[in-house]
Amino acid sequence: MGGSESRPGYRIMEILNNSPGDKESFQIFLDFIVSLNGTNLIESQLPFQELIKANENCPITLGVLNLLTSEIREVIITPSKWEGEGLLGINLRYEDSIEASQSIMHITSIRPNSPASNVGLVVGDYILGSKEAKIKSANDIQTIIYKNGEITLVIFNKESNKVFPVLLESVDGYIGIEVATGVFHRLSS
Repeated sequence: MGGSESRPGYRIMEILNNSPGDKESFQIFLDFIVSLNGTNLIESQLPFQELIKANENCPITLGVLNLLTSEIREVIITPSKWEGEGLLGINLRYEDSIEASQSIMHITSIRPNSPASNVGLVVGDYILGSKEAKIKSANDIQTIIYKNGEITLVIFNKESNKVFPVLLESVDGYIGIEVATGVFHRLSS
């Protein structure tokens, strides 16, 4: 990402079907909502949810930072009631985008016939995170696996430009991947 300035925002964790958010071009785990109607969310006096409620049925402009491009785009959306919960139909988690970018892991090796190869992961995929918890390292993945016996990871495949979740069920704590981080393994467009 360009610069080292902290950029907190709301990471888009899930987009619910047939919701106002489903009509937009959001990318789960790659997109962060960083502003609303031109005001940085960190500078706002009201919580994000209150700002959304205050603008029900009125178009708003969200500043959306994408981790892949490091660019902020504007998305115009109208918060409104629909058959599901909330007014946008997106699940969010407050995070720092710099920290999230530095926590992305590049898959450098996959063991044949392992849980990772069986769900279709390939060398070169990127682990963006997990819905279960913030993960900052391979140790965090291992901790969740030892505790739960499985983990759902959100993966970015650069070749297809797709983001997708995968459930990895461990075999005695083993999922069959090796990962790397750092300057040579950063996600870039």
